Formats: sequence, C-alpha cells, structure tokens
Amino acid sequence: MALACRAALLAIGLSSGVLGNAQQPPVNVVTSVRTADASCGSCHAQILHSYLATPMANASGLAVERLKTGTFDHKPSGVKYSLSLEGSQLVLTYQDPKDPAIAASWKLEYFLGSGHLGLTYLYSLNSYLFESPIAYYSASQSLDMKPGLESMMQAAPSLPVQAECLRCHMSAVQHSDSGTINRYSGLPFLHTGIPCESCHGDARQHFATGGKAMVVSPSKLDARLRILFASVVTWREISR
Repeated sequence: MALACRAALLAIGLSSGVLGNAQQPPVNVVTSVRTADASCGSCHAQILHSYLATPMANASGLAVERLKTGTFDHKPSGVKYSLSLEGSQLVLTYQDPKDPAIAASWKLEYFLGSGHLGLTYLYSLNSYLFESPIAYYSASQSLDMKPGLESMMQAAPSLPVQAECLRCHMSAVQHSDSGTINRYSGLPFLHTGIPCESCHGDARQHFATGGKAMVVSPSKLDARLRILFASVVTWREISR
C-alpha cells in the first residue's frame, strides 16, 4: 500500500472516537445499531439494509427481542433452571428441590449472540452486571449450562460481565465503576449490535463532506494493516 494511504489510515484510526457519527441515545436508554447507523443509511440505504441482517448487526439486543423459554434440569447438582416470560419481561429462575433456600429469580435485560451458535442473557443486581449460567444452544435447540459449569455439584455462581467481554457484541461500551470489574452506575453500553464505524472508523468528516472525506474499507487493506486498524480502534474504545 502506498505511503499516503498508510498515513491516511493511521490518521483516521488515531483520530477516531468510536461511534463518532452515531446518534447518542437519551439518558438511560440503550439503542440499536439501526439508530447508531441511521446517518450512514441516508446515503448507503441498500448496504445498511443488507448489513442489518448479518450476525454482527444482531450480536446483542434487549432480552425480549430474542425470547428463548423453557426449563433445564441440571443433573449433577439437581438444580432446576427455567427461562419464562412474565408479562413483557424474560425471567431466569432456579431452585434446588433438596434445599428450598437455594432459589432465585432475575429479570433478564439483554441477550448476547446472533443465534447462529446460541444465545445467552445478562441481568443486573444493584448495578452489577452478570451473565446467566444457562444459555440457549442452536444445535440442540435447547437450554444447557454455560461452558465450565456443566459438572458443578451446586447452584452455579454469579458470572460477572466485564467491559472487555462486551466489546465483541455491543458498541460504545462504558468503563465499569472504579474499583470494580462489572458495576456500571449508568448504562454498560450505548448501542446493541456492531455499527458501521466499528469497522470503518469515525465517519464524521465523511458525512460532513458529502462522502468526499475518506473512511477505511477493511476489505481493501492487506492483512497487516487490517490488524493495525482494528488494534487502533480497539485502543480508542478502551481509552474512551
């Protein structure tokens, strides 16, 4: 790649704030990638329409948008898990028939996963974000324990969700509160799904100049520069 293109790539990467052109959501409202990419769609409607059907665009969302209900009896521990719809809320419950004191019920807020391999869900307790110990697996079309929990002899522990674990599924992920790994005083992220700017960089100048300013096209970069650009964007996201 020519030196000028290489310099332009670095300039875009280093100056980019992830989701620079995205519409910011109202306070305490997580919006979808459709909202984040609305500006891109004004000129690239067909491309955006196609992208919105991809696994990346649907890598996360509100739990009620991907409802998987059912029960699962974990034989090693004897604990019974279930996902059920209560009103408009997806709820995870578990109970140990041998000990009625071992029971809980949590309202699930978000899903992770496009559904190609499966889905898992997230819930909050006192602003701490956790992952459900059971997940839906597409191959078996059933619920089962998360990997690593299959042989547990008691109810599964809470699974903290760190910001680093969210960045492959959500966008504009926020830092957890100081001194914690999974407490978020505000929203843990601003948009569900992976928006255009996560791969193409900050589009503010591109949009302001009617498409004349350059954005990155990863498919036109060689492997080394794709890795470099992805690293820069990830660093900017972490450093926000």
